[in-house]
Amino acid sequence: WINESSDRVKTLFDEAKQLGQCVIFLDEAEHLFGARQYSGKSSHAEDRKVTSEFLAQLTREGREAIIVAATNRPGDIDPAILRPGRLAAHFEIGLPEEEARAAILRTHLSDVPSSLSNAEYAALATHTAGMTGADLANLVDEARRNAAARDARVLTRDDFPPTEDLQVIATEMEPETDDLPTVGGGDNDEEPPRDPDVAVRSKADDDGGSDDSPIGYQ
Repeated sequence: WINESSDRVKTLFDEAKQLGQCVIFLDEAEHLFGARQYSGKSSHAEDRKVTSEFLAQLTREGREAIIVAATNRPGDIDPAILRPGRLAAHFEIGLPEEEARAAILRTHLSDVPSSLSNAEYAALATHTAGMTGADLANLVDEARRNAAARDARVLTRDDFPPTEDLQVIATEMEPETDDLPTVGGGDNDEEPPRDPDVAVRSKADDDGGSDDSPIGYQ
Protein backbone atom coordinates (compact mmCIF):
# COMPACT_ATOMS: atom_id res chain seq x y z
CA TRP A 1 0.00 0.00 0.00
CA ILE A 2 1.21 3.50 -0.86
CA ASN A 3 3.22 5.03 2.01
CA GLU A 4 2.37 2.14 4.34
CA SER A 5 5.54 0.11 3.70
CA SER A 6 7.95 2.92 4.59
CA ASP A 7 5.85 3.75 7.67
CA ARG A 8 6.17 0.14 8.81
CA VAL A 9 9.96 0.37 8.48
CA LYS A 10 9.94 3.41 10.78
CA THR A 11 7.61 1.59 13.19
CA LEU A 12 10.00 -1.37 13.26
CA PHE A 13 12.91 0.82 14.33
CA ASP A 14 10.75 2.75 16.81
CA GLU A 15 9.84 -0.54 18.49
CA ALA A 16 13.50 -1.58 18.50
CA LYS A 17 14.40 1.73 20.15
CA GLN A 18 11.93 0.97 22.96
CA LEU A 19 13.56 -2.42 23.48
CA GLY A 20 17.08 -0.98 23.59
CA GLN A 21 19.83 -3.43 22.69
CA CYS A 22 18.37 -5.99 20.30
CA VAL A 23 18.85 -7.59 16.89
CA ILE A 24 16.74 -6.88 13.80
CA PHE A 25 17.03 -9.72 11.29
CA LEU A 26 15.90 -9.04 7.71
CA ASP A 27 15.56 -11.95 5.30
CA GLU A 28 15.33 -11.61 1.49
CA ALA A 29 17.09 -8.26 1.91
CA GLU A 30 17.23 -7.54 -1.82
CA HIS A 31 13.48 -6.84 -1.74
CA LEU A 32 13.91 -4.27 1.05
CA PHE A 33 17.11 -2.58 -0.14
CA GLY A 34 16.43 -2.45 -3.87
CA ALA A 35 18.84 -0.41 -6.01
CA ARG A 36 17.07 2.91 -6.58
CA GLN A 37 18.83 3.71 -9.83
CA TYR A 38 17.07 0.76 -11.46
CA SER A 39 13.68 1.35 -9.89
CA GLY A 40 12.23 3.15 -12.89
CA LYS A 41 12.53 -0.02 -14.97
CA SER A 42 12.05 -2.86 -12.55
CA SER A 43 10.12 -1.73 -9.48
CA HIS A 44 7.56 0.66 -8.07
CA ALA A 45 8.31 4.09 -6.60
CA GLU A 46 7.17 2.68 -3.26
CA ASP A 47 10.26 0.43 -3.30
CA ARG A 48 12.48 3.52 -3.47
CA LYS A 49 10.70 4.92 -0.40
CA VAL A 50 11.38 1.72 1.52
CA THR A 51 15.08 1.78 0.63
CA SER A 52 15.35 5.47 1.57
CA GLU A 53 13.58 4.89 4.88
CA PHE A 54 15.97 2.06 5.73
CA LEU A 55 18.90 4.35 4.92
CA ALA A 56 17.48 7.02 7.21
CA GLN A 57 17.00 4.53 10.06
CA LEU A 58 20.43 2.93 9.62
CA THR A 59 22.07 6.33 10.12
CA ARG A 60 19.80 7.40 12.97
CA GLU A 61 21.67 8.61 16.07
CA GLY A 62 21.33 6.59 19.21
CA ARG A 63 20.38 3.36 17.48
CA GLU A 64 21.24 0.37 19.68
CA ALA A 65 19.78 -2.35 17.46
CA ILE A 66 22.18 -4.55 15.52
CA ILE A 67 20.96 -5.00 11.96
CA VAL A 68 21.56 -8.37 10.27
CA ALA A 69 20.32 -8.95 6.73
CA ALA A 70 20.46 -12.04 4.53
CA THR A 71 20.26 -12.30 0.76
CA ASN A 72 21.29 -14.60 -2.08
CA ARG A 73 21.08 -11.73 -4.60
CA PRO A 74 23.50 -9.11 -3.21
CA GLY A 75 23.89 -7.48 -6.62
CA ASP A 76 20.30 -6.20 -6.37
CA ILE A 77 21.01 -4.22 -3.19
CA ASP A 78 21.42 -0.45 -3.36
CA PRO A 79 25.16 0.32 -2.92
CA ALA A 80 24.30 3.10 -0.45
CA ILE A 81 23.10 0.46 2.02
CA LEU A 82 26.56 -1.13 2.05
CA ARG A 83 28.63 1.95 2.87
CA PRO A 84 30.48 2.37 6.18
CA GLY A 85 28.13 3.05 9.06
CA ARG A 86 25.31 1.08 7.49
CA LEU A 87 25.62 -2.59 6.54
CA ALA A 88 29.37 -2.45 6.10
CA ALA A 89 30.38 -5.94 7.30
CA HIS A 90 29.68 -8.66 4.72
CA PHE A 91 29.91 -12.40 5.29
CA GLU A 92 29.40 -15.14 2.73
CA ILE A 93 27.61 -18.22 4.06
CA GLY A 94 28.60 -21.02 1.74
CA LEU A 95 27.01 -24.37 1.03
CA PRO A 96 27.09 -26.96 3.85
CA GLU A 97 30.14 -29.21 3.91
CA GLU A 98 29.91 -33.00 4.08
CA GLU A 99 29.76 -33.19 7.88
CA ALA A 100 27.11 -30.48 7.98
CA ARG A 101 25.05 -32.24 5.31
CA ALA A 102 25.04 -35.44 7.37
CA ALA A 103 23.89 -33.45 10.42
CA ILE A 104 21.13 -31.76 8.40
CA LEU A 105 19.87 -35.12 7.13
CA ARG A 106 19.84 -36.51 10.67
CA THR A 107 17.94 -33.48 11.92
CA HIS A 108 15.19 -33.83 9.33
CA LEU A 109 14.90 -37.56 10.03
CA SER A 110 14.98 -37.25 13.82
CA ASP A 111 11.21 -37.78 14.12
CA VAL A 112 10.98 -40.45 11.40
CA PRO A 113 11.40 -44.21 12.03
CA SER A 114 14.48 -45.01 10.00
CA SER A 115 16.87 -47.89 9.44
CA LEU A 116 19.68 -45.73 7.99
CA SER A 117 23.09 -46.69 9.33
CA ASN A 118 25.94 -44.30 10.04
CA ALA A 119 27.61 -45.48 6.82
CA GLU A 120 24.46 -44.72 4.81
CA TYR A 121 24.19 -41.24 6.32
CA ALA A 122 27.83 -40.67 5.41
CA ALA A 123 27.27 -41.91 1.85
CA LEU A 124 24.24 -39.65 1.38
CA ALA A 125 26.26 -36.70 2.66
CA THR A 126 29.13 -37.52 0.31
CA HIS A 127 26.94 -37.62 -2.78
CA THR A 128 24.87 -34.50 -2.08
CA ALA A 129 27.69 -31.97 -2.48
CA GLY A 130 26.29 -28.71 -3.85
CA MET A 131 22.94 -29.00 -2.10
CA THR A 132 21.69 -26.36 0.29
CA GLY A 133 19.95 -27.09 3.58
CA ALA A 134 16.60 -26.54 1.88
CA ASP A 135 17.53 -28.97 -0.91
CA LEU A 136 18.39 -31.63 1.69
CA ALA A 137 15.08 -31.02 3.47
CA ASN A 138 13.25 -31.55 0.16
CA LEU A 139 15.27 -34.72 -0.41
CA VAL A 140 14.14 -36.08 2.96
CA ASP A 141 10.52 -35.09 2.27
CA GLU A 142 10.63 -37.02 -1.00
CA ALA A 143 12.07 -40.06 0.79
CA ARG A 144 9.28 -39.86 3.35
CA ARG A 145 6.68 -39.79 0.58
CA ASN A 146 8.31 -42.81 -1.05
CA ALA A 147 8.23 -44.71 2.23
CA ALA A 148 4.58 -43.75 2.78
CA ALA A 149 3.67 -44.83 -0.76
CA ARG A 150 4.93 -48.35 -0.08
CA ASP A 151 3.26 -48.32 3.36
CA ALA A 152 6.62 -48.89 5.06
CA ARG A 153 7.04 -48.97 8.81
CA VAL A 154 10.55 -47.48 8.56
CA LEU A 155 12.35 -45.31 6.03
CA THR A 156 15.34 -46.95 4.32
CA ARG A 157 18.17 -45.95 2.00
CA ASP A 158 16.11 -47.25 -0.92
CA ASP A 159 13.63 -44.41 -0.39
CA PHE A 160 16.34 -41.97 -1.47
CA PRO A 161 17.48 -41.66 -5.11
CA PRO A 162 20.36 -43.90 -6.26
CA THR A 163 23.88 -42.52 -5.94
CA GLU A 164 24.11 -41.68 -9.67
CA ASP A 165 20.84 -39.73 -9.55
CA LEU A 166 21.91 -37.88 -6.40
CA GLN A 167 25.04 -36.61 -8.10
CA VAL A 168 23.02 -35.35 -11.07
CA ILE A 169 20.46 -33.70 -8.80
CA ALA A 170 23.15 -32.00 -6.72
CA THR A 171 24.84 -30.60 -9.83
CA GLU A 172 21.57 -29.21 -11.18
CA MET A 173 20.68 -27.65 -7.83
CA GLU A 174 23.95 -25.82 -7.28
CA PRO A 175 22.83 -22.21 -6.69
CA GLU A 176 24.13 -19.19 -8.54
CA THR A 177 24.86 -16.04 -6.60
CA ASP A 178 26.06 -12.63 -7.73
CA ASP A 179 28.61 -10.30 -6.21
CA LEU A 180 28.02 -7.33 -3.97
CA PRO A 181 27.61 -4.06 -5.86
CA THR A 182 30.53 -1.64 -5.88
CA VAL A 183 30.23 0.76 -2.96
CA GLY A 184 33.37 2.86 -3.27
CA GLY A 185 35.90 4.17 -5.70
CA GLY A 186 38.74 1.80 -4.85
CA ASP A 187 41.81 3.98 -4.39
CA ASN A 188 39.70 7.12 -4.46
CA ASP A 189 39.52 8.45 -0.87
CA GLU A 190 36.80 10.99 -1.59
CA GLU A 191 33.71 10.74 0.59
CA PRO A 192 30.74 9.00 -1.00
CA PRO A 193 27.97 11.27 -2.33
CA ARG A 194 25.20 12.18 0.07
CA ASP A 195 21.77 10.67 -0.32
CA PRO A 196 19.35 13.62 -0.37
CA ASP A 197 16.30 11.46 0.37
CA VAL A 198 18.03 10.06 3.44
CA ALA A 199 19.13 13.46 4.71
CA VAL A 200 15.58 14.79 4.51
CA ARG A 201 14.09 11.78 6.29
CA SER A 202 16.76 11.82 8.98
CA LYS A 203 16.12 15.48 9.79
CA ALA A 204 12.42 14.78 9.93
CA ASP A 205 13.01 12.47 12.87
CA ASP A 206 14.48 15.41 14.85
CA ASP A 207 17.23 13.20 16.16
CA GLY A 208 20.15 14.77 14.34
CA GLY A 209 20.53 11.82 12.00
CA SER A 210 22.95 12.15 9.12
CA ASP A 211 23.39 9.97 6.08
CA ASP A 212 27.17 9.93 6.56
CA SER A 213 27.46 9.20 10.26
CA PRO A 214 28.90 5.77 11.23
CA ILE A 215 26.39 4.84 13.90
CA GLY A 216 25.60 1.52 15.56
CA TYR A 217 26.64 -1.94 14.56
CA GLN A 218 26.05 -3.98 11.42
